[in-house]
Amino acid sequence: IKIKKADLCGTKFDFGEWKGVNLSLLGTYQPRNAAVVLTAVEKLREGGFDIPDTAVFSGLEEAKWMARFEIIGKNPTVIFDGAHNAEGISAARKSIEAYLGKKDVIVVSGVLRDKEYEKIAADIAAVSKEVYTISPPSPRAMSAADYAEVLRKKGAFATPCHSMSEAISLAKKSAKKQKKHVFILGSLYIYAEAISAVVE
Repeated sequence: IKIKKADLCGTKFDFGEWKGVNLSLLGTYQPRNAAVVLTAVEKLREGGFDIPDTAVFSGLEEAKWMARFEIIGKNPTVIFDGAHNAEGISAARKSIEAYLGKKDVIVVSGVLRDKEYEKIAADIAAVSKEVYTISPPSPRAMSAADYAEVLRKKGAFATPCHSMSEAISLAKKSAKKQKKHVFILGSLYIYAEAISAVVE
């Protein structure tokens, strides 16, 4: 895979005979996923399937994956990623560093107590010094206050919030002032609430 361009507008890459593939999905791991698709297309063609290049190119360019490194707001840019385990958060961290740089995001996050929240908090603190915590709507949720304390121990300045609306409001206000981006992650349970809060 040869990456030609990668930013918040998408990715352009080459893969074997496939040149100038435009991918709308964000995340440094998505070109690898797309390469699997392209390999599958080649195998299907070998099996007799008629799959036009135009269909492949347009399909990848128009593909959408809600709650996976999805831009859900602008001014400031607000991105949601449903990563909710240590592996997913680690992948999100790499993408944040690649697209936005270290310490250039303000994070809103909530986690469940049965996840590896220590590892999750360490990755979040590595890319953001300012975090607003919430309690996901689940009986398995870690409280915003407890989660904030874990993040503080990892080096982040964390503020527990009573609601997603409060957390996003504070994060957006701070992001505008500092010309940073807002990144929401840690639980798929908070997606719908995050969408509503961003458009308020």
